[in-house]
Amino acid sequence: MNGSLVIISHSIVDFLDPSVKMYGQAILDMATYKILMGTDGKNLEETKELFKLSEHQYDFLYSKKRGYALFIIGAYRILVKFDIFPYEFTYYGKGGGR
Repeated sequence: MNGSLVIISHSIVDFLDPSVKMYGQAILDMATYKILMGTDGKNLEETKELFKLSEHQYDFLYSKKRGYALFIIGAYRILVKFDIFPYEFTYYGKGGGR
């Protein structure tokens, strides 16, 4: 049997709070695919430490470019761009606008 789990959060710090860190860090560590989008402050610092980001990766996330992300697949890291067509926003209840 195959299965998957998708976890989305604006704050990695939530996973690393001392009261849940044992579980939160395990979830983050075990995920096969990770998509990290722009962030700053404590979230960026925790992300840098947890995922051992290079300076370039750190700067990339700090730049917070809309539609861009750092995609982590196992030991591989690539920068990706997401192109979302206006009609796709209807799937998320946005009615076709950006």
